[in-house]
Amino acid sequence: MEIKKSELKFTIFSIENLAEIDLPAICIIGRSNAGKSSFINTIVGKKKFAYVSSTPGKTRSLNFYLINDQFYLVDFPGYGYGAISDLTKKGWNQLIDSFFQIEKIKKYIFFLIDCRRQPDNIDYELIDYLRENKLPILFILTKIDKITKSKISGIKSFFIERFKCDKNLVIPYSSLTKDGKDKIFNYIENIVLEN
Repeated sequence: MEIKKSELKFTIFSIENLAEIDLPAICIIGRSNAGKSSFINTIVGKKKFAYVSSTPGKTRSLNFYLINDQFYLVDFPGYGYGAISDLTKKGWNQLIDSFFQIEKIKKYIFFLIDCRRQPDNIDYELIDYLRENKLPILFILTKIDKITKSKISGIKSFFIERFKCDKNLVIPYSSLTKDGKDKIFNYIENIVLEN
């Protein structure tokens, strides 16, 4: 797979604008410091394509990046800085809940998590929320360049056990070295575009 065309197509703040979305959407979800913007920039091959906020948790919109006129990468608001609480009772927020309920849009989750940290209750709540909405999740362990290569396999096994998922759905990734990028492209080709 090669990304030849990419552009910020929509920045959506209201439910009404979601009617314009008519292609598969890969939702980039993670804590505010998980490296979501860096991940998007590396995937599309542009250094300043996605905005990196200096204030964690600042983004409140859904940013839709159109890729190759085939699908969207959707940058979601980061969580973990008080922006999201009590996920199971209140939902994430009205805009995101409404987006996930639109049946005509095929949705896939790229769940980014820093490989150096332990998942906590809010991570598990969010994963449960996504699974309850029957959304397929690919777990991406970011910042693997920050650890020694000998530890990567053990860390991957740790997250597979914690998230109770298939081993092929956990990909160690580095925006610095681009390790894991080929596997993510394979997933997009074989799962997202084939469906």
